[in-house]
Amino acid sequence: MNTPDSISGYPNNDKPIGIIILAAGESSRLGKAKQLLKHRDGQTLISHTCQLAIATGIQPILLVLGAHKEIILEEVQGLPLQIVFNDHWAEGISTSIKKGLVGILNMHPSISAVIIMVCDQPLLSAELISKLASEYINTGKPIIASKYNDVMGTPALFDRSLFGLLNELTGDRGAGKIINQNPDWVGVVPFDGGGLDIDREEDYRLYLKKLD
Repeated sequence: MNTPDSISGYPNNDKPIGIIILAAGESSRLGKAKQLLKHRDGQTLISHTCQLAIATGIQPILLVLGAHKEIILEEVQGLPLQIVFNDHWAEGISTSIKKGLVGILNMHPSISAVIIMVCDQPLLSAELISKLASEYINTGKPIIASKYNDVMGTPALFDRSLFGLLNELTGDRGAGKIINQNPDWVGVVPFDGGGLDIDREEDYRLYLKKLD
């Protein structure tokens, strides 16, 4: 695996890459803020996800918050990342993607690509995030997606040439729409366990059972 310095755009690569972490949702199906559920290491899911992103050495990192923002902020205070608030989070994940793109372009106008992550994949690793960046640099594919259970999804990297398509997303349609409609553009990185996301209490119980 490439070292963090070799995949970070600052200053060792001519294709600077950033990370957008989407964590603005209300978690209505769970009935409480999934961002604050405990991970295996005792951290909350949001803190764990942010720490993974930081561990890659990729910068900048932008965290998009919305619902429950006040209590989630307490979990990420002092971390080396930027935070933006999506006041339109109730209109769907597309609004958080757009807010994240605006924010990261303000931070680094010449950014070449972004990795879009969510915080409810507890089996995610820093190594996998880094592999997305390495695959992008090595192959030149405009999309590098994680693959699990015959699905290509998050975390996923998108080249700057696709920011316009990301900005055209509406409602609760995430970036998976672009991945699925353009398979020839996509390189993949296997993500064992990527299909385990936490949307309901049963999902969280299943995750806890895997730790036993």
